[in-house]
Amino acid sequence: MPESADEMYARVVATLGVDGRAPTPPVATWSTFPWDGELSPRVLQPPQDEPVRDGLTADACWRCLHPDAGVLWRDGTWQVSAPEAPSGLPLVLFLSTQAHLDVADLDDDLAAGLGVATMRLARVMASLPHIGRVHWSQWGDGSAHLHVWFFARTARVRQTLGTFAAEWDEILPPVPADVWRADLRAVAAGLAQHGGRVIVPGAPVEAEADPGS
Repeated sequence: MPESADEMYARVVATLGVDGRAPTPPVATWSTFPWDGELSPRVLQPPQDEPVRDGLTADACWRCLHPDAGVLWRDGTWQVSAPEAPSGLPLVLFLSTQAHLDVADLDDDLAAGLGVATMRLARVMASLPHIGRVHWSQWGDGSAHLHVWFFARTARVRQTLGTFAAEWDEILPPVPADVWRADLRAVAAGLAQHGGRVIVPGAPVEAEADPGS
């Protein structure tokens, strides 16, 4: 079985010392690595209790309390929403359930539907001009309401390839708002070709503190 937190921490301390730092990993040499200058990994802190996630119940869930916020499209089960403003990548979108569900709550039918909805959204985003690829990720450590992140990167901007795309999204100047809004409308229209309906975007989606959410 996997190590417990205490076992893992003890092994790390035995290797590096209590205040020891791991060596800078090889990813710092990658062409996609977004940082220059001398960097060192943080010291691993001792284990703590798991943090309480936001929105464990529907009556405390931001998404459930603001069901139309930032929503571009929805059908009977799924919805796609956008953050409150453009960021460095062409598009960052969220796929979520309308019902208050966590990923472990999905039965087989909903899990299959998540796969279909994921591929449709990725294909629609990737069909926009100048999009090189679409990445998606689900963390769920911040908010309990299931939401999958989708990142569309610009073709031919090679530093934004791969796993650091989310960091480049935070670093690069935001996309022009008019371009961003037009792309949101295009995504909503593309999804509606498979069913569901286009929703006029309402209030902005609450900003996420970090991609662990």
